[in-house]
Amino acid sequence: MWEADEVMALALAWIDSFEDSIQGDGKHSPEFWVQIRTKFFALMGRGEYRGYNSVYNKWKSLRTQITDFTAVHTRVVNNRKSGMGDADVLEACLKQYKALYNKDFSMLDVWRQCISSPKWYMVPTLTPSRPSKRSKTTSTSADQSSSQPMSDGRCQINLNELDPELNFLTNRMSCHGR
Repeated sequence: MWEADEVMALALAWIDSFEDSIQGDGKHSPEFWVQIRTKFFALMGRGEYRGYNSVYNKWKSLRTQITDFTAVHTRVVNNRKSGMGDADVLEACLKQYKALYNKDFSMLDVWRQCISSPKWYMVPTLTPSRPSKRSKTTSTSADQSSSQPMSDGRCQINLNELDPELNFLTNRMSCHGR
């Protein structure tokens, strides 16, 4: 049985190993998991008391739960009703997760830690999923039947939040007339 502090330590060790800018996720799996286990044991301060399979399988289970909860959270946020605050969103997510998976989601602290990582970072939707009532209907959108499926694709790059070190790309593109 894994304790809450072990689960958090495992998540932190995985995030730290994944985000390692020098080696990161480019490592082969065995090397990557040696690094994660080393960081996990250092965080726990108990020596090597869990085997490779125990740590690896716990992460697989944890990753699945975090991914599933993140998907529920994204759906709730993208369909947020007017007046819904963050607490309401979280409550709706917990209810939907329980309805979908028939169990409570009990790792909110771990989930919050993980979603700060680029692996799970949720990018806000840039455009509404439905047109505003005040927007004009173009001939192409008017021709589509309301029963036709529409694309749910979203741009996940916010050009206003470019890393300052990457500004040379923007300047270079503007110099070439792009």
